[in-house]
Amino acid sequence: MLKEEKLEWIECDLNEWRNHVEDNFYDPAKYYIYRYDGGIRKQGFYKGEMKLDPTHQRHFEKYFDDYFYYGSPNYQDENHPNADGSECEMAFGGGAAQVSSFEWD
Repeated sequence: MLKEEKLEWIECDLNEWRNHVEDNFYDPAKYYIYRYDGGIRKQGFYKGEMKLDPTHQRHFEKYFDDYFYYGSPNYQDENHPNADGSECEMAFGGGAAQVSSFEWD
C-alpha cells in the first residue's frame, strides 16, 4: 500500500500531528509510537489510513507489525515446512517491540 501510495508514513512529534489533525478535520489520523528494546524508534501517523477500503484495511491490519518493524509487509509462506516465524513476530511476541496508538477526540 505504501508503493501504491494509499498510505504515507509521516514521521512527526505530537505537536505536528496535532496541527495536522486540527487542520484536516475530515482526514483524521491515529498517532503511533513504535518502541523497540525500550527506545522510541518511530513516531508519527499514516496519512490515508482512515480512508482505506475494507480490503486494504484488512491487509494493513494483517501486516501492521511488519509496517513498523520492516517498513512494509514481509510476505512469508507460513505453510512452508521450515517456516519458523519472522524476526518481527519474535520481536513483538517476545515483548521487545510494541506499538501504542491514540486518536484525537
